[in-house]
Amino acid sequence: MSAIWSMTHQPRNELIARALAVESLLVETWRECFGKDEAIALIAVGGFGRAELFLHSDVDLLILLDAKKSKALAPQISHFQALAWQLKCAGQALDLALSVRTIDETLRFAGEDLNFFTSLLDTRLLTGAGDLLESLQQKLWHKKLWAAKDFFAAKLQEQTQRHLKFADTAYNNEPNLKEGPGGLRDLHTLRWVAQRHLGRRLLPFGWHVLADNTMISAAEAEELCECERLLSLFRQALHQRVGRKEERLLFDHQINLATDFGLHDQGFSNRAVEQLMQVYFRTARRVIRLNAMLLARFAQRYFSDGDNRIKALDADFYLSQGLLDCHPTLTGLSVDGALLALARFQQQAEAKAMGAHFLQALNTVTLETIATDTQAPSWAPHFLALLNAPRRVAAALTVAADHGLLGKLLPAFERVTGRMQYDLFHAYTVDQHTLFVLKKLENLRISDPEFQLANEVWTRIRHPHVMFLAALFHDLAKGRGGDHSELGAVDAKEWTRALGLPENQSDLIAWLVAQHLTMSTTAQKRDIQDPGVVRDFVDLVADRERLDHLYLLTVADIRGTNPKLWNGWKARLLEDLYRAARFELRRGSENPVNAAERIETAKSEALQLLQGEIAGRAPVLQVWQDFPENSFLRYSTEELRFQTQAVLAAKRAEANQVIVMRPIAGKGAFELFVRIPDRSGIFATITAVLDRLQMSVLGARIGMTPSGYTHDSFQLFDLRPELDAPRERALEVQMQLRLALEARTLTPKIAKRMATRQQKHFQFPAQIEFSAPLDGTHHHSVLALTCPDSFGLLAKVALCLFEQNLRVLGARIATFGERVEDFFLISNTKGLALSDAEQNELRAALMLKLGTS
Repeated sequence: MSAIWSMTHQPRNELIARALAVESLLVETWRECFGKDEAIALIAVGGFGRAELFLHSDVDLLILLDAKKSKALAPQISHFQALAWQLKCAGQALDLALSVRTIDETLRFAGEDLNFFTSLLDTRLLTGAGDLLESLQQKLWHKKLWAAKDFFAAKLQEQTQRHLKFADTAYNNEPNLKEGPGGLRDLHTLRWVAQRHLGRRLLPFGWHVLADNTMISAAEAEELCECERLLSLFRQALHQRVGRKEERLLFDHQINLATDFGLHDQGFSNRAVEQLMQVYFRTARRVIRLNAMLLARFAQRYFSDGDNRIKALDADFYLSQGLLDCHPTLTGLSVDGALLALARFQQQAEAKAMGAHFLQALNTVTLETIATDTQAPSWAPHFLALLNAPRRVAAALTVAADHGLLGKLLPAFERVTGRMQYDLFHAYTVDQHTLFVLKKLENLRISDPEFQLANEVWTRIRHPHVMFLAALFHDLAKGRGGDHSELGAVDAKEWTRALGLPENQSDLIAWLVAQHLTMSTTAQKRDIQDPGVVRDFVDLVADRERLDHLYLLTVADIRGTNPKLWNGWKARLLEDLYRAARFELRRGSENPVNAAERIETAKSEALQLLQGEIAGRAPVLQVWQDFPENSFLRYSTEELRFQTQAVLAAKRAEANQVIVMRPIAGKGAFELFVRIPDRSGIFATITAVLDRLQMSVLGARIGMTPSGYTHDSFQLFDLRPELDAPRERALEVQMQLRLALEARTLTPKIAKRMATRQQKHFQFPAQIEFSAPLDGTHHHSVLALTCPDSFGLLAKVALCLFEQNLRVLGARIATFGERVEDFFLISNTKGLALSDAEQNELRAALMLKLGTS
C-alpha cells in the first residue's frame, strides 16, 4: 500500500491551486462590476476560506457591504451574481453558495445559526474593502458571541447527532468520508473548537500550532496532519473519479479508486479494493481516537468545577464529571494498569467515558505480544477479570480496541482492523463486526421478552470469558486464505492456551470458532423439522454446554453482521433448532428419534395450547385427520395451534378457504397460512401477489391434505416497514390473496421493479442443480437454485415452474446478503421425479426467466 502513502503530499497543493484559480476568476469578474469601490468586499468562507477547494466542493462566498450603500450597490451585486453563476474553472461550472449581508446582519445571523458562525471562522478576503472584513472579525471573535465553552458544547452535540446518522460507526462498507465518523468533518470539528479557544485561525494541515500552544504533543500533531492528508487524498480522488460532488465511497467507486492508487490483487483473500479500504478504515479509526482524546481535553478545560467535584478512587485514578481519568503525572502505563483501569470503568456506573489523561496514557501502553511457548503473561488474570465482569464488557473492549490496546494483546485483531468484506452480507469491517457481536452477546444477558430463551441460556454459562473469547476470535482469520473458521480455531487454541486457560476451556473456544456458522446454516438451509437433520446436528454438538454456547454465539453473530439480517423468522428457526437439539440431547442423541412419540408429543402440546380456545378435543382431532401426514413432525406446536384455529374458524363459517396472516416476533415478520382446494398455479399466484405487495418470502412449507387441499405456510418479511401497522398490513395481504385465488383461472402476474444499485453491482452466474430426495423415493426431484437476489425472484421462479406444468410440493427459502439459496421439491404432471430431459428443459427456462445466459 506504499502507492497510497507516496501520494499523500499531493492534496494540499491541488486544493490550493484550485482555490487560487477560482479566486482569480471571481476577482476579475468582481472588478468588472465594482472597480475599486471601498464600500463592499468579496470574502471567501468555509472551505474556500481555508483555500481548501476540492474538485467539486461548494464555493462559499460572502458579499459584505456598508449598510449605508446597500441600496446603491444592489444593481452591481445582481450583475456580479449573474456573471459568477456562469463562470467555469477548467471547463467545470462553479457550485456557488453566496450570501449578501451587512456587518450587523452577518453578526446577528451568526449569533442565531451555529453553522453560519462556524463558516465565518474560516474567512479570507478575496478583493474589495478589507476594512469591512477586519471590522467583522474584531466583533466576530468577541467572547460574547458564541463563547468558547458554549461553542464547544454546541459542536460536540452537533458531532454526536451527526455520528448517529451513520449508526455511530465509521466502519460501514460504503462510508461517507466527509460526514461519517472518522471522516474529514471530525477533523474540521477539532480545528473549529481549537480556533475558538485560541481566538485565531488554524489552517489545514497546521496542527503543529496546537503543539506549540501545548494543547497536543508534537507526535499527535504529526498524526493529525497525516490523517488529514490521507482523507483529503481520498476525497480529491473520489471527486475526480466520479466527476461530480460525491462523499460516499460506494462499491461502484472503490475498485476504480484502488486501480487509480496503483493497488493490485494479492489473491482472492487480499484484493486491491480491500487493501484500499483497510487504509481508509485504519485512518478513520485514528481520527476517531484523536478526536475523542482532544475533545475530552477541551471538556476538562471548560467543565472542570474544581476538586470538590472529584471522587478519588486511588492514588492514580478519579471520577470527574462522569469521566474516569488518571492524574496527568501518570505516564508509562503498564498493561496491567490499563486493564485495571478498564475494570474500574466497568465497575463505576457513574463513568460514562474515559477522560483525556487516561486516553493519552492508554495510547502509550507498549508490550511484547503474547508468546505461545512461555508462561501465561502477568496481565492474563486482569484480562480474564475484564471478560468475566457482570457488565460493560463490550464497552471496555471497544475502548481497548479504539486505542490500540486490544491489537497489542491480540495481534490477530490488529491484522483485521479496518479489513472490509467486499459483499452485501457483511455491513461492517471485521474488527467492527467483532465488537458489535461482543455488544450483542452481552445484551443477551439482559431480560428482554424478544430474547427470552437467550436470557435463560445465559444463566447457565459458567465461564463468561469462554463465551466472549469465542466471539472475539470467530472471524479474526479472515483475509488469510483458506477457511477462516478452521484457521481461527487454530489461532484461538494456541492463544488461549498461552493465556493459561484450562485445556477444556481452550478446546471449547476453538470448537465454537470452528463451528460458528453451523447452527445458522443448518437452521436456514436445511429442514430442521426433519429428524435426520436434527440428529446430524446433535451428533456434531455432542453436549448441552456446546449447544448453549453455540446458540448464543449464533444469535449475536447474525445480529452483529448486518442490522437488516435479524428478524422474527430467523429467531424462531434458531429457537426451534435449539429446542429440538436440546430435546434429543436430553433423551440421548445416540438413540433414533421415535416418529410416533414425536407426533404424540406435538399433538399433546398443541392441545394444551388450545385449551380454553375450543369446545373439547373432538373437533380438533377431527380437523387433524385432514392435515398433511408430516404436519406433526414439520410444524412447531405454536404453528399447529395457529393453523388449527384457522381451520376450525373456517368450518364454523362453512368456508372452504383459509387465508390467514399474523405478525410474529420481530418488527416486519409475519406468518401466512393458506389452505384451499388444490389446483394448478396456486404457489405461483401466491408468490406473485406477495411480490406485488412487497412482502419478501423467507421460508415456505408446501403440503397436501388427504382430502385434496393445499396446506401451505409462508414466513414473510415486510419490505415496507415504514407502514408500522402490522394488523392492517396483514388484512391487506389476506384480501389481495383472496381476490387472486378466487379467480376462475389462475394467471400469476409479476410486478416489474428495477434492481437496486447494490443488487446490480453484485452479480454472479446462477447455479441450478437437481438431485433425488433423501428418502429414496421417485415421487419428486429436489431443485437447488443459487443466484443473486433481486426483486420478485421467488415469484419468477414460481411462475416458471407453473409454465412448465410442474407441481411444487415444498420449498426452503434463504437469502444471505446478495446471495439467494432456495430449494424446491417438485414433480411432473404424473406425480413423478423429473426426467433428464425435463430437468434440462426447466434449467433452460429458469435461465431465461432470470435473465442469465
